[in-house]
Order: sequence, then structure tokens, then C-alpha cells
Amino acid sequence: MIRVCVVGAAGKMGREIVRTLAREKDFVLVGACDVQEVGQDAGVLSGVGPLGVLIQDDLERVLGGSAPQVVCDFTHAEALRKNFPVFVKHRVAMVIGTTGLTQDEIQSMRQVVESERLGCVIAPNFAIGAVLMMYFARIAAPFFQAAEIIEYHHPQKKDAPSGTALKTIEGMDSGAFPDP
Repeated sequence: MIRVCVVGAAGKMGREIVRTLAREKDFVLVGACDVQEVGQDAGVLSGVGPLGVLIQDDLERVLGGSAPQVVCDFTHAEALRKNFPVFVKHRVAMVIGTTGLTQDEIQSMRQVVESERLGCVIAPNFAIGAVLMMYFARIAAPFFQAAEIIEYHHPQKKDAPSGTALKTIEGMDSGAFPDP
């Protein structure tokens, strides 16, 4: 069983991750952290029933008490800037879906995880359709003089342009065909 902690557990994506983990036999939710819904059972909040994991607002305590192997951070850029050093301190592998980071911040994080030999995935979007769209846009870009990215989001979307849009632009600007 892979021990997972969800940071941003009370948010839209955090709840989705908790629901997914509850269905998977190879993963177990061992910690949940957020500044909202503190004291609530993460499973109840996510609609899967009690999991016995209460949402706490002290990341240091959550990681120290639950000893996860992987942390999933789906918060926001400002929170991740504070959370990242704590993840490194606890030597936990990271799956980061938080957007709004600068390229310099991402590069700095890359250097830290490489030097610390920690696993880390930073992805602006985990939906297969979005990943394929970014891939196809990168392939098509050399054949066009110009392109426009138009995106629509729910009213609660906090960053604009989105991380998906920025990653799409980055891929299109690379000028290279991606490996299949």
C-alpha cells in the first residue's frame, strides 16, 4: 500500500483525489491537510463515507504524524511556496497539481528535488483530454504562423491564464516535436 497525504483536501480537486484514493486498493489515505473544513473526515467531505482521516491545518504535524510516501498538493501557488520546503524536509515524493508558479519557481523546485533525490511530478492538468490537447498543439504549432488560446473556467478559478494554457503555450513555443 502506498501511503498518501492530500494537501488541499477540502478543495474541488482535493476531494476528487480523496474519492479516487478510497476506490484504489494499492493506495491508502493517511493524511489530509487544508485550512478549510478542519476537523472534518476527508472521506465524509468527499462523499465516500468515513475514512478516519481528519482534515488538519498544520502541515508539519500531518506529515510527521502520518508518514506518507507521497503527498498530492492541489492548493494554490502561495500555499505551495510554503508547503514545498516542508515536503522536502519530510523527504516525501510529490504530485503537484497546483498552478500559478513561475518558470523560475518550477526550475528552482526541479533543482531541489534532483539534488535531494526526491520524486516529483508537476502537472497543470491531469485530465487525459487536456494532456492530449497540449501534445497535439505542440505537434501542430510548427505548421502555423500564429495561434490563439481561448479558455473558459468556472467562476471559482483562481489563476488566469490557467496552468494548462501556460503549459500549452510553452509546448507550442518549444519548436520541437515531442516524443510519442
